[in-house]
Amino acid sequence: MNIKVNRLCKTADGLLCAVEVNGRLKYYGLQPAAFQFEGTFPLTKYLSPSHGFDVPLIVGVSGHQGLEIHVGNTVKDTIGCLIIGQNIVSLQFISVSLLAVHEFYTDFFAAIAAGEKCTINFENLFI
Repeated sequence: MNIKVNRLCKTADGLLCAVEVNGRLKYYGLQPAAFQFEGTFPLTKYLSPSHGFDVPLIVGVSGHQGLEIHVGNTVKDTIGCLIIGQNIVSLQFISVSLLAVHEFYTDFFAAIAAGEKCTINFENLFI
């Protein structure tokens, strides 16, 4: 499973992203503005201490630990993790996050169970 996070726009607080899964646009995302790292990283299954259940974890980002993919609508819903949803309401708000995360987790955990290598690539497209 290959995830590509194209950061489209930077606001004072956050980064608005388009999230592709295996080459197909599936979701939109938000991250705090301070998290502008780029590159390709492994994505693994991880028992989240803050959520109490398994989540996808982005591994190997220099200077950052515990970067998860989880539910949220605004940058205030995350410390640095990637939150995903199905719609862009504004540059600082995505919606239908619970449904998007449920769908993403179903596909991600199926890929992990099948022994697939899962990676996530971040690219800053904003100027």
